Amino acid sequence: MTRTRGRWPAPVAVVGALALTLAACDGAPPTAAPPSVASSTSATASDEADRTDAPSGAGITAEEAIALGEEMTAALASGDVEEWLSLTVLEGAAAQQQRDWFEGVQAVPMDVRELHPVFLANAAGEEGAEVEFSFRHQVTGVDAEPVVQPYVFTLVRADAGWRVSQVAGPDDVDAAYPQLWDLGPISVIETEHLLVVTEASAGTRRTTEALETAAAATLTEFPLPGPDRMLVMLASAEPVSAMLGQGEGASFGGWITPASSPEVERDGILPDVEDGAPGPVRVVLDRGEIEGEFSWYPRLDGGSPSMRNIATTVALSQQSGPHASPTTWVYEGVALWFQSVGDPEVRDMAAGDYRWAFETGSLPDALPPARWWEFYEEEDLSQHFYEAGSVFEYVEAQHGLEVTVALGLDLSRLDYFTDGDEAIDLALRDHLGVGTEEFEAAWVEWVAHEFGDDGEDSPVADDARR
Repeated sequence: MTRTRGRWPAPVAVVGALALTLAACDGAPPTAAPPSVASSTSATASDEADRTDAPSGAGITAEEAIALGEEMTAALASGDVEEWLSLTVLEGAAAQQQRDWFEGVQAVPMDVRELHPVFLANAAGEEGAEVEFSFRHQVTGVDAEPVVQPYVFTLVRADAGWRVSQVAGPDDVDAAYPQLWDLGPISVIETEHLLVVTEASAGTRRTTEALETAAAATLTEFPLPGPDRMLVMLASAEPVSAMLGQGEGASFGGWITPASSPEVERDGILPDVEDGAPGPVRVVLDRGEIEGEFSWYPRLDGGSPSMRNIATTVALSQQSGPHASPTTWVYEGVALWFQSVGDPEVRDMAAGDYRWAFETGSLPDALPPARWWEFYEEEDLSQHFYEAGSVFEYVEAQHGLEVTVALGLDLSRLDYFTDGDEAIDLALRDHLGVGTEEFEAAWVEWVAHEFGDDGEDSPVADDARR
């Protein structure tokens, strides 16, 4: 399954907060439409005076839309925000939103910035022509090739030609819209492994350091197939919910995936900028929740646990093909396990979380579900996550970190629907010397001892693994 938007239940130190987080996550593709954000409109009398409305039926042509796209691309290349605004009839807050957008996408280092019309949604509407444009861009050091973000522009005829009178996003919940540069002024912070885009007024040095430490640890063990740097959008709760399209308070982190755009083809009347494959992921994090980790945990030697969790999930999801369906308990389990690896304080608290989960649920008697729609069933969600994490806790306890990482990587490259249980069995034999049946039985016994009534004095974070 390819998820354009995703969210994850990053466990926190306090069991009650953890339960609420897990209960809020369904893991399946969201179905609710994102709230209307960054929709800007011009409705002043002066705008009407400058507008020369086309007669009914005389809407914008493909050639005119392409010409406007070329003007927009030239303005982006110039870096002149006034040149950009001259292509609109926006005023007031609507103009300010576009000023912030332009300055934001200039602040983010990019090798490509282009706008192309891709669909004439309504060439001659009552409010003006509605045309979908794609913002084709390539973030330096993050994107191996350009990606696209869609916009819907309402266009009206003015003396200088067609101009933008409204800006919005598509209704499709899987569109990579909005992003943080659509929602207000931004700041950009670059580290070795991250490019952090955050709200302009945010003080984030300590938080950024925790994210960088986590990313460095994760990408060392689970390198990305392309450029080894991630783009992180770090914001407060409201823009996070808007970017993930999940409604107010639905999630405090996840990711969005813009479509890949290796080239622009001009076979039809309008440019074709997508090849159907997903591009690099944009990680979305709630700044308040990440900062809260400094209170949850006595110390964070391994950086932000939440960042380690989602960075691992993202890295593993990119090991297989763009349309593959990896085994769900593999990437969720590896991510939950790895968020506490090498960090004694986090690992000690994780041991208590596992015990709580199995006390309030039940000890496992079989491996968790492989298919995402079964794994993410709401009533069993918490149980499945901890079962999955405990699989790799067990592997590390018996075979060490190096073997666990290698097994996780190999399993994540499998497509469950084409490779199936036989491939999992073969991977277990290659790395651990046992097949699925023997492995499952030993893991069930270990979990019962480690996290059941017999394991109260046997923490998962023992000295040997530190």
